[in-house]
Amino acid sequence: TQVIPAHQFLATMEKLSGLSPDIVARIAERLAFDYRTKTPCIFQQPLFVGGGNIAWSPHLIVKSRYDRNMLRLMTRTPSLKLAADNLIGDRERSMLNSFGQRLQKYGWSFKLNQQIHLGERRGEVDLLGYSRKEPEAVAIIEWKSILSVDEIHEVRSASIELASAQHQVIDQIEILRAMPILEKQKL
Repeated sequence: TQVIPAHQFLATMEKLSGLSPDIVARIAERLAFDYRTKTPCIFQQPLFVGGGNIAWSPHLIVKSRYDRNMLRLMTRTPSLKLAADNLIGDRERSMLNSFGQRLQKYGWSFKLNQQIHLGERRGEVDLLGYSRKEPEAVAIIEWKSILSVDEIHEVRSASIELASAQHQVIDQIEILRAMPILEKQKL
């Protein structure tokens, strides 16, 4: 573990990163271990601040999956949750587009984020794929960008999210089956 004066730590980070003092201070504040979340995590908040000093474990930093842990911390911090959701959503759109491009190599066409409805029932298909070679077949993809899991409660949360996606797909299939042909052709 290393302990150095906070002003020295911040000045060093400014110099190494090229970031402004304000931004470095905000990042250090976000990484400071505290109880802004219900269950603080040393991997997500690796800095101990107190008495004018900052302490941290270089070993912990090396072993940390910083990108995953920063997003996880952001999702657990109310003031940053929306920003984290947007970042994770951007990853989802990029992956969907990449997957659709792979389908195209095999003769499929695709559309992203297609709204479907039948009466009061509504849904959104993340990726709707179809092939002229197989007009009776359709690909319905419900994509979930889930951060990799480290703890058992995260496994449970991811499992719930994936089960929800399964129900969404089943509902989307039922809507598509019941839609009139003309409405399907508009998709």
